[in-house]
Amino acid sequence: MPRNTKAKPPPRGGSVRGDDLVRLGYQQGQIIQNGDALTYRQKGWGGFEYEVSVRWRKTAIMTWEGVWRYFGALPQQTQDKGEYPHSSCSDI
Repeated sequence: MPRNTKAKPPPRGGSVRGDDLVRLGYQQGQIIQNGDALTYRQKGWGGFEYEVSVRWRKTAIMTWEGVWRYFGALPQQTQDKGEYPHSSCSDI
């Protein structure tokens, strides 16, 4: 199939231009770094909340190993548990 050399790349951003949820009216998320671990917590629409955690370690001179975890919850789910079921991503 011949390549279309006249095609233009799609426009960037469009109606959701940018990479910051603040532009949609949400408060800035919370970033927590502790040594070789990083956690980001963000509140969303209707009380929805999510958390992303990553942890890493160096296993050799040019080699790193890591794990990540995502948790999302609606308001009732976080009330039932008191808060997020925090994890240190300690699987590595």
